[in-house]
Amino acid sequence: MRKIFLSMLGTGGYKECCYTINGVTSEPVRFVQEALVKHFCRSWDKDDRIFIFCTEEATRKNWEDSGDIEGLGSRLKNIGLSAVIENVPIPSGKNESEIMEIFSTMINKIEKKDEVILDITHSFRSIPLLGAVVLNYAKTVKDISVKGIYYGAYEARDEKDGIEIAPVFDLTIYDNLLDWARAVEIFRKAGSASEIKKLLGRSIGPIFKNKANEVQEIARYFSDFGNTLDNFCKDLLAVRGPNIENFHGFSEKIEKIEESELVPPMISLLDLLKEKLKPFDEARGIDKSFEAVKWCIDHGMVPQAYILMEEAVISELCRIWLMDPKEIKDREFWSSLLHVISRQKPDSEWVGELKERRQLAKDIISNCGESLREFAKVFDSLRGPRNDIAHGGWSESGSSTAKSLIDKVEKKLKDIKEVWPSCREQLCRYRERRQHGEAETEVNAKAVNTRRVFLVLSHELTETQVNELRENWKVQEVVPIPEDLASLWESINPEEESLSSCIRPIITWLEENSVPGDLILVQGDFGATFLVVDWALNQLRVPIYATTARYLEEHRLDDGRVEQKRIFQHVRFRKYEREKIFKAILGNKNWGV
Repeated sequence: MRKIFLSMLGTGGYKECCYTINGVTSEPVRFVQEALVKHFCRSWDKDDRIFIFCTEEATRKNWEDSGDIEGLGSRLKNIGLSAVIENVPIPSGKNESEIMEIFSTMINKIEKKDEVILDITHSFRSIPLLGAVVLNYAKTVKDISVKGIYYGAYEARDEKDGIEIAPVFDLTIYDNLLDWARAVEIFRKAGSASEIKKLLGRSIGPIFKNKANEVQEIARYFSDFGNTLDNFCKDLLAVRGPNIENFHGFSEKIEKIEESELVPPMISLLDLLKEKLKPFDEARGIDKSFEAVKWCIDHGMVPQAYILMEEAVISELCRIWLMDPKEIKDREFWSSLLHVISRQKPDSEWVGELKERRQLAKDIISNCGESLREFAKVFDSLRGPRNDIAHGGWSESGSSTAKSLIDKVEKKLKDIKEVWPSCREQLCRYRERRQHGEAETEVNAKAVNTRRVFLVLSHELTETQVNELRENWKVQEVVPIPEDLASLWESINPEEESLSSCIRPIITWLEENSVPGDLILVQGDFGATFLVVDWALNQLRVPIYATTARYLEEHRLDDGRVEQKRIFQHVRFRKYEREKIFKAILGNKNWGV
């Protein structure tokens, strides 16, 4: 790829001046182009180009020599560059037709993959704007990269020791901001992070106020965020359900970046990203999957929306019943069960996993009532569109039109979300009754035999407490909270208005390591404890706490004083639970049991 320098030459009578470029001051020159070319183009080779766009008048007054006064053409030639220097004729730009001609001339001089430096010092009124348009147009049609945009501010010169020195303003940041604005808009509208990742792959120094050493450290935050965002979009595109459910931490990463001294316009762009990604930080479990389905719908990813909607429900059903969402036989059981309920197929026609677990299926159908039947009908209506998409429209029974598939998907999501909470509530209640012996049968032996307790507290368990967990709660493994998270749990800031983001790392640890049915022993700050317990109940973990008996012993001392001693003795562990009336009121909300 070659390097090119683009500049306009004006008609004014330019005076000698020194120019300071990136901290380096040039020798006195009449033309800012001479200073810029010496600074940026000395190492360029014969394949590189320096294009000076001149009107006929500018060529006569300032490019060509006039008596003993050298024009810009001679001044550049005398530098002794390897790069080719070319005077490019252009019209004056006094009407729209001439401006379009200038635009075309500039574009025609740019080749694919060029690295461009643009000088806008001597430009006629609208030409600086035209230069910006040329660069952005060429980024799209010729895949160029902009290495710099500069303006020699002769009018801002100062005098030092009898020498006039003018600054050269680096305006590259504004091109960077346009790139960022475009990349964020593509992400918001198309759901693609490819442009953002591309920007993070190049130097990000210009978007910081302070270009000191800390830029390198902040660059790592940007890189981490860029990779997370890119993986997020790819996982949605490829429908990677488990990864989607584990999305979190976007706001935290963006806020970390915003703590650095970014140029002000970048803050607004990052806030747009944070707002767009907010649902994935706040939603949990299947609600996060529903947010992902909505994302797919909003960004035209219709096949992904149908697939994710169906598979997210099957995964949640497996979790409710302490089955493995990745076990194909468990998934087949729930998919088949909803299908036969919707189609009202008699058990004599059941096959596969449904036939193998016939009694469990019949128990679920008979105990979960109308809410399950209503949900099954809505869920089964996804089967047709999904199969139609999977087979590319090749169907003997006739395929749907593209418009029909697109138009229906949003209503499908709305219908699923409306009937899911009550269905989930019934399934959870029935599962609890079975576990407590109020129904006939089948306990998930795998979950029971590998039951663990996760400790979210700031002290060690006593031997008595460990024995109770093993004997009465059938715990096989005690999982202590990691040291860094223990330190976090011990030092909850009492001044904090909200604790959600503060304890997010602890929730993430539990999400990634525990499974439904595991115990969560949690005690500590009331607000933080409530958030962990709420999460545990929603995600089908079993939150518990220790109860104690308190005794007071008194001893009379020899001098007549009385010494009191308070003794706290562990009694038992007890479940956190929701009051049943409260649960009934919330029966139509997906808030767990």
